[in-house]
Parts: sequence; structure tokens; C-alpha cells
Amino acid sequence: MLDLTSLIENNKLLSNFIYFFFDTYFKTIRKIFSSLPYKTNNGVVISLHKLGDTVFTVPAVKEILKNHSGSIKIVCYPESKIIYREVFPDAEFIEIEHDEVLWDDRFVKNSARKKIKMFQPSVIYDLTGLSFLVYNIRAKEIIGMSKRQFKNVYDIYSPIRTKPHLMDTYFDVVKLKFNVDDSISAKTFPVSFNASDRILIHPFAGWKAKEWGMEKFIALAERLNKKNKTAFIAEEGKFTKDDLTKIKTAGSDVIVTNSLSELINEIKKSSLMISNDSGPLYIANLSGKSTFAIYGPTNPAFSVPYGEYHSYIQKKIHCSPPEDKQYCFTNAGRNCPSYQCMIQLSVDEVYNSLQKFIDKIFSLRHELSGTN
Repeated sequence: MLDLTSLIENNKLLSNFIYFFFDTYFKTIRKIFSSLPYKTNNGVVISLHKLGDTVFTVPAVKEILKNHSGSIKIVCYPESKIIYREVFPDAEFIEIEHDEVLWDDRFVKNSARKKIKMFQPSVIYDLTGLSFLVYNIRAKEIIGMSKRQFKNVYDIYSPIRTKPHLMDTYFDVVKLKFNVDDSISAKTFPVSFNASDRILIHPFAGWKAKEWGMEKFIALAERLNKKNKTAFIAEEGKFTKDDLTKIKTAGSDVIVTNSLSELINEIKKSSLMISNDSGPLYIANLSGKSTFAIYGPTNPAFSVPYGEYHSYIQKKIHCSPPEDKQYCFTNAGRNCPSYQCMIQLSVDEVYNSLQKFIDKIFSLRHELSGTN
């Protein structure tokens, strides 16, 4: 799909004209709406994200819910509501369906906008940068992040950061309004597990380049099963018949989930999640479980869970993402012809690193519980 933003930015004359038009138009809209009288102090948090990014917003959303005076609702996708409920059981929501957000998250249907307008928010906290969702909603104040050409959609604006960690992207918005705790401890989720519980392995990811490979995960599980009990987990339809046969031959269980709620419940019964860079890994972090991540074409500095109960491994090669980039130059492997960063990462390397980590976290757990 053509990236209009890149097209505009690469044409200086066109970009200057577009920026001038948007600056003037959005500034006029905001001047009119911000001057109107408001009967409520309702607030909405715009958080339209995939599963992993929803988890990354949790510390920032927590600060908004704590500091906003008045009723507030979280605007999110249905599956994100399930995640937020785990942390904010009393929160209220406005659900947006995926088919209401169009063209690579750039435009929205009027039906989505109407859902928000019905709540009559006087304050909008935009943690998505979806300017065309919020620009003409009557609100006293709009606080959010976006690209430069849409900055005048907002009364208080933050450019979308390009530095790690992704959690800080959302804190940038909250800090525009409130004095908040954005320390490492505020971004570290409490850990709760029993060392005797099973180890979960989630071998899939959002796209193929981020996957270490089923055969390698099975070989890893076979080694782990000598000391621990492992189970492979994924949603219905992910495992092939051949996968299931090999997993069971290796001595591991298979868990097939039919919903996000089922996934979360199974994670809670476990001690450790091993996965590629994927949503279930970050849900495990939120659920209080230790994680061990296998990274390839994405930079762990942007997303790895905080705290000593989490670790990762990455095979650094010539085309791995540099320190200041989230993805490698092949668009996080989507345009990569060979996936060498994952192919060159051996089972021995992962097992040796993982076993040291398992010994460490189980030792830490024993110390905390006072057991031998």
C-alpha cells in the first residue's frame, strides 16, 4: 500500500503546502471548539492498539485514570478491553471495531467518531496518534502525539518518539498534562509464579521473519522436559498435524485456545513464557509471569519487559537493527529474503542462555518465598 505520509515528506513543495493547509485548518477547528462552554469533565483515552502495544500503554493509562478528575472511558478494540480489564476491573470502555479504522490506521468511519461524541468528552488523551479520529470531536482540550503535519489537532502535542522504550511513547503524552512516575519501577509489572508450574512455549509471531521456527522450539522443549514440564500454546488453527505429532513425541503438552480470555487463563497457570517477539509474550509479562524472548529483526530495547524476572536472546548479525532503530532495514524482516538472524541462532545458544535464566529466576523465587 502506498504510504502517503512518506510521499508527501519526500516532495518538499507538496509537503510545505500540505503542512500549511493542515496547520491552518486544524488550528481553526481547535480555536472554535476550545472556546465553547462545556457541561462535563468527561475524559476519553484513545488506545487503539494491537495486543502487545496495549500492554505497553498500561502504565500510562494507569496514571491518566488516577489523575483525571471526572468520568473517563478507554476507547479501544474489543480484545484490548479484555487486557485492560485484567488491570482496571472497574474501568469503562468505548469499543471500536477493527473495520471502523481504515487504510493502515489513518482514517476512521463516522460510526467510531459518533461513539466518542455521545460521551461528550471535554478532554481527550490520544495515545494512538489517530488524528483523523479526534480532530473534529468537540472537546475543550485534546492532548496527544502525532506526526508534525497533524500537531494542530492537539492543544498539547508531543511528537511520536523514535527512541526506546515503547512504554515511554505513551508516557510522553501523559507527562504533557500530569506530573507522573515514569521510573523503571512504574513500568515493571509484579511477578507471581510457582517454580513447579509448567513452562509455556508460544512459537508464533505476527509475521514469519520474527519466528525462530517450530523445529527449533520442539528441540528446545525436548531438552527442557528433562527438568521441567513444557506446553506449547497457540490459538485454534495454528498447529499443523505434523506439529502436534512432533510436539507430543518431544514430551510436551499442547494447549489450543479459542479466545484471548482462555490464553490469559492458561498463562496464569504457568511459571514462564518462552516466545518470539509477540503479543502473548507481553500479555504474560502483564499477567505476572517471567518471560524469555527470542528476538530477530526487531530491537529488544524497544519492547523487552522490565525487571530481573525477564530476559531475551538475539543473534546479532550485520543487518540487525541498530541501537536507535526499532526494526532492521528490511522493515522488521517483512522484506527479508532469508531470515538469517533467526536461522543462525542455534538451539544450543538458546538453551544455554535460557537454562541460566531459569536457574536464576527459580533461585530468586525461592529466596522470596523462604524455601530451599
